[in-house]
Amino acid sequence: MTAALSTEGLARLHDVMAGHVDAGRVPAIFRIASMTKPITAAATMALVEEGVLSLDQSIDDLLPELADRRVLRAIDAELVDTVPARRSITVEDLLSFRMGFGTVMAMPGTYPIQRAEADLGLQSIGGPPWPPGALDVDGWMAALGSLPLMYQPGEQWMYNTSAQVLGVLLARATGRDVATDRLDRLTTFYVADPGTDDLVVLDDPAHSWWAAPAPFPDACGWLVSTIDDYWAFVSMLLAGGTGTGTGTGGRPADPVPGVGGPDDHRSPHPGSAVTGILLTQRQATSPAPPPWMDDFWAGVNAATVG
Repeated sequence: MTAALSTEGLARLHDVMAGHVDAGRVPAIFRIASMTKPITAAATMALVEEGVLSLDQSIDDLLPELADRRVLRAIDAELVDTVPARRSITVEDLLSFRMGFGTVMAMPGTYPIQRAEADLGLQSIGGPPWPPGALDVDGWMAALGSLPLMYQPGEQWMYNTSAQVLGVLLARATGRDVATDRLDRLTTFYVADPGTDDLVVLDDPAHSWWAAPAPFPDACGWLVSTIDDYWAFVSMLLAGGTGTGTGTGGRPADPVPGVGGPDDHRSPHPGSAVTGILLTQRQATSPAPPPWMDDFWAGVNAATVG
């Protein structure tokens, strides 16, 4: 299906979204949050192409803390009620979020594994990951390795933790940490006051959590970028992983460490080959989409023709 964007439709979309900014509901500068995850995945696949990693490779050598896993008999089991893992976790398990550990769709503290994870300060399976925890990379991995998996490797899709582990894997495989030489791009991060919905500062650039090198290469949502850089990254993916895609003059995304905020990158009209990117710098407080997100996708859909 071939699609195009109408000039009139895009103009209406701009006016609608500008109205949200002018009303103070959305700051004009943004952070990319969980849109960090596709960048991490692309970096991993680049290392696979270079022969540094392979998809079916066990992670045990690079991440020995996660070797010889035990697995809970059930999600609500006590931590000692486990069975041996049937196999090692692989690189593909991390890429596909099937390592066997991740976000639990239950109220915090419902299950023993949730309580144990919270007690260890992993900040991996519930709530936003900020402010950053006290653990460095080795401490975080040791703490994670002290817990059983929730499911057998490859058995169950679970959000988030796989991306964090993947960040550690990339750092150890390449011997490189995330660069911190562009913190001048870091901007103020906001959260809505639960009583008034007014924006209040959550992270001030002058005293930012990211003013020093991060002790943990958390790849689940700690990058910032520009709309142009992220569009170049998306266009590169659409072009099959080479160049920057048709219609862009940029380069592959060059993100820097920073604060994640709410994000959404769903594609309108499945099969239309139209990509929409909406970025804000306001922390999400509900799984329900906020009004500016609905308006954005409504505008993109209305502007898509063909």
